Amino acid sequence: MVPQFLQPFLPSSLVDGLDPVRDHCYIIENLLRKANLQSWQWMLKTYDHADITEVIFTSRHLKPKDVMFWSYYYQLPLDQILCLQPKSPSIPKSSWAY
Repeated sequence: MVPQFLQPFLPSSLVDGLDPVRDHCYIIENLLRKANLQSWQWMLKTYDHADITEVIFTSRHLKPKDVMFWSYYYQLPLDQILCLQPKSPSIPKSSWAY
């Protein structure tokens, strides 16, 4: 069961309808992005190292400032964190000159 004090950090869902196992990626991602000490303590007690680091490694919704603390906390290699990698340009460069 997800506690009520997490509701401000999970804005697009009611905590009563969330399952900590089924919705672990959504919950962890939002707590990494915007939470307080009490929420982080709940996250660390509820989820194991592998669940949290999986979200850190694979989420495109996290920003670098969201994961820097956690990458040092878990001693994660920065070059393997997806949100820290350079993004491909939105407009490809032309292959020929006009």
